Amino acid sequence: MNSKFWIIVREVFRKNVKSVSFLIMVFLPLLIGLVFYVVARVVDNGQGNVDSIAVVTENKNIASALNDVKGEIKYKVMDRSEADHKLKDEEVEAILVLESNQGKIHARLETTRSMDMATQMLVSQTLTSIQQSALATQLGLSPEEQANLLSPAQLEPIHVEFDEEGNRIQGTDYSGLRQAIATALIILIWVFVATYGSIVAQEIASEKGTRIMEVILSSVKAETHFYGKLVGIILVCAVNIMAYVFQIGVAYLVFKDNDMVRHLLQGLKLQEVFTGQFWLVIPIVILGVLLFTFLAALSGSLISRVEDVPKAQTPITMIGLLGYMLSIIFASQPDNIVMTATSYIPFISSFVLPMQIATGVASNLQVWLSMGIMLAAMVFTLLFSARLYKSNVLIYSNGGLLKALKQSINNMKNEDRLKNKLK
Repeated sequence: MNSKFWIIVREVFRKNVKSVSFLIMVFLPLLIGLVFYVVARVVDNGQGNVDSIAVVTENKNIASALNDVKGEIKYKVMDRSEADHKLKDEEVEAILVLESNQGKIHARLETTRSMDMATQMLVSQTLTSIQQSALATQLGLSPEEQANLLSPAQLEPIHVEFDEEGNRIQGTDYSGLRQAIATALIILIWVFVATYGSIVAQEIASEKGTRIMEVILSSVKAETHFYGKLVGIILVCAVNIMAYVFQIGVAYLVFKDNDMVRHLLQGLKLQEVFTGQFWLVIPIVILGVLLFTFLAALSGSLISRVEDVPKAQTPITMIGLLGYMLSIIFASQPDNIVMTATSYIPFISSFVLPMQIATGVASNLQVWLSMGIMLAAMVFTLLFSARLYKSNVLIYSNGGLLKALKQSINNMKNEDRLKNKLK
């Protein structure tokens, strides 16, 4: 039996790994990442860097202050006609027209093309600083008093946690990063539901109700054939996930010296991120993926033609979409009663529970109870799918899913009655 089982696993794995759809799934994130990178570079180059701005003003104090500004943007004071001429010849990127009334600065930034918000914010901050300094001078404040007046209040965020004994522990706040990781895992589950669900159903439904299946069942049990196909697809999915991990590792090696990447990873300690309950999001995601795998196998067990796979997958896709939308809609309200209630519902809980754990609103009892319900539902779905597959593997039916389900349950009851009579 074991040799036949692994032969089925190997053939299903080999067939799907060599398929075009698998290669697309493996390399799609890489292609999407490259597209975003190229688009970002093109947009960045298209906006260009603002190096110099012509300043038109009659206020000598403001003109002098702008001339003394040191930074990325050089301010050049000139008259209106010269400024228009230089803007036309692209010697400056913009004209800053300034007027002052009782210390208040009113400015107009004239450009020939769209200017990015970062540059506008930088110009606004510079003018605000000059205006505050001018007003402070009018009030007769000393430089020390001006510095004290303009200095911002100091706010130091401190993240506090409590250990199992109730002792107060000061640590780093990783809630934002944990929510980002939970969101990525939720998207991963949804991608699986939208892609591998149909692959599982198609693989289970293939060859059913045909002469080929009669030949296969003459040498191997229906349950062995079912589990072999299922394990083969699970291994394909595992290889796909490992390919994603490998791509992430390569991307890190390529971009680890990038300033933005270094800033994001500065001081990051994964062992601290996955402390407390948060490490449980990994087994929850695995349970969710397996749960939807077995549900897809259940739908595949009810159909006799591969052409009916999209029809059979629609309910599963809708369940996954519901869970995904709930996790997105209530991401800012993880303690909402809807999120708490749906965290106990199998299939949907694999979407909403990771977000609740990431934000720290899920209790230990809630997490373990939800995982227990998911595990029980997973085992039931797997065993029930195998029984359905065995009862109707040689039956060809044009009816819908409900009719096929009813017929399969009747076949299972008849098999049980026959077994009881033979005992």
